[in-house]
Amino acid sequence: MKRTSLPRLIPLTALLVLTASVMPAHGVAIIGFANTDTFEGDGVGDTAGPFNDPATGISATFTTTSLSTGLLNPNSGTLGIDAAGADTADAFDASESWGFSLDSDAEWVGIDFGSFSTTTETFSVFSPSWVGLSIVPTHAEIMFASGTGTFTFTSGTTSDNYDLNDLSGGTALPLPSGTSMTIAFASTASDTAQLQGLSFNLVPEPSSAILTLAGFGLLLFRRRRD
Repeated sequence: MKRTSLPRLIPLTALLVLTASVMPAHGVAIIGFANTDTFEGDGVGDTAGPFNDPATGISATFTTTSLSTGLLNPNSGTLGIDAAGADTADAFDASESWGFSLDSDAEWVGIDFGSFSTTTETFSVFSPSWVGLSIVPTHAEIMFASGTGTFTFTSGTTSDNYDLNDLSGGTALPLPSGTSMTIAFASTASDTAQLQGLSFNLVPEPSSAILTLAGFGLLLFRRRRD
C-alpha cells in the first residue's frame, strides 16, 4: 500500500491559507455629481476621476464613450446634458443619453435618479456585458430584457434609488474594463430628469505577491513529487 506523506501536503495547504488571507475584498465606489466634479463639460473621449474606494485603495477612471448631444453638466449634486437650443442645461431631456466605460473591472450595484417621478418618464441602462444574463429584478418599477442587456426604469412612483437587490435580486452585473454602459432617458410629455449617483464594486486584480506565492508553491509541490 502506498502511504501518503503528510509533510508534502503542508506547503500547499499553507499556501492556500495565506492566499485566502491576503486576497483583497471588493471595494465600493459611489459616484456623486457636484458642480466641482471632474465631469463638468465632458464630451466623447474625456475622462473623469479617478474615483477611489478608501477602504481598499482601488480606483477607477470614467471615459465618456458616447453622448447623444452636447456636453455633460453636473449641477447641485445631479448630472445632466447641456445641449444647444431648447434644452434643459442640467438635466436629461427626452432622447438624451450618456455612455461611458471604466478602466477597472467592476460590477454595477446601484443607481440613483433625481426628479424622476411621473408616469411619462423612463430611464434605460444597458451594456453588452449583460446580454444573455438571466435576471429577474425584484423592484416593481424595473424590467430587464436579456436579449439586449437592458434595464428599463419606470418613473419612480415609490423610489428613485435602486440597489443591486432591486436590480437583479443580488446577481452580479459585470462591467469589464473598457466595456460600455449607457444611460438613456425617454419621456412622452417633454419631462426632464437627472442622474444623481452611481455605485460599483471595483474588482481587484490578483496581486503580484499572490502570483509569486502560487508559483513558488507549485514549484515546491512538483519538486517534492519528483
